[in-house]
Amino acid sequence: MINLATSTLTKPVVSTANAETIATITDLIYDLTERTVSGFEVLAPAGKYVLPVGNIKSASNTQFLVEGIEALLPYEDAPELTAGLTRGATLHEIEVTTTEDVRVGMLGDLVIDFSTWAIIGFRVNRGTLSDAILGDVAVPASAAVTVSATLLHISPEMAVSLQNEGEQLLSSSVQSASETAGNLLKQGQALLDGLIS
Repeated sequence: MINLATSTLTKPVVSTANAETIATITDLIYDLTERTVSGFEVLAPAGKYVLPVGNIKSASNTQFLVEGIEALLPYEDAPELTAGLTRGATLHEIEVTTTEDVRVGMLGDLVIDFSTWAIIGFRVNRGTLSDAILGDVAVPASAAVTVSATLLHISPEMAVSLQNEGEQLLSSSVQSASETAGNLLKQGQALLDGLIS
């Protein structure tokens, strides 16, 4: 199952032993260079814990299933997850550029395959106006040439595709406005002709 990283936030973690919610996902832990999700930060009644993806039995867009409370690890028992890996909170600080250093936007979300925990794509915010007109950009992981904790470079082919998308939308908007203006002129002329005769 494929999902956006941000859609995992606030999902319940349910124990298969008793079908009770034992925690809620509050953040994700990922490694952009490896393009994988390694775990989640969760909030349980006893406090914050780490949930490694290896302890998740099943994940869906409504809940995450684990065998029991022992699937949740205290921070000190999971240093590989809590130390050097990136948290979801820093996701929106990652700049997306072309390999020629032309700015595309900022990383908005990750597309995750729940069966492998691989990051298979990226959602890029181009800016408020562009997002309102064109929407955010879906970038497949294969188009990411360089990925680091602060920067995502996309291939020249992907950059050209994005530029063409914007040009096509602009062209269709201009054509639509021109047709609308032409129709309004015709209607105005018909009204004037009706008044005169």
